[in-house]
Amino acid sequence: NIFEITGSASTTVYVLRIVLQLGGSDTITLRKQSTADTVGTVVVPASVPLNSANSAATAGLKLYTVAPTPGTLVGNILQITGTSLDMNFHGNNTIPVGPVQPVILSGVAQSLAANLTTGATVTGFVQWVEI
Repeated sequence: NIFEITGSASTTVYVLRIVLQLGGSDTITLRKQSTADTVGTVVVPASVPLNSANSAATAGLKLYTVAPTPGTLVGNILQITGTSLDMNFHGNNTIPVGPVQPVILSGVAQSLAANLTTGATVTGFVQWVEI
């Protein structure tokens, strides 16, 4: 996995959008997991609120520079080959596949991760709300 967002003990996490830009063509798999990734080398980016009045994020976003052992797979949400992904889970997808309901993470054990087959260089962002 290249990144993982984990649920929260105090809120329900709704993943609304994932945008990834790859350095070359690769197969991107979005994985819903019932347990978090383990091991791996983690970088934790700042979670920046879109509204300064929002509370601090309680969901955890982890970027991996060394691949982790993936968490327990619930199922693959999406698998696509290309150089980019712009997935709006609340509608208006820029690709003609995928769900229109947000990915919901209920509790700290659940997570959403993205996996690549060749490990291309990736930039992007994840947008979520916590209620």
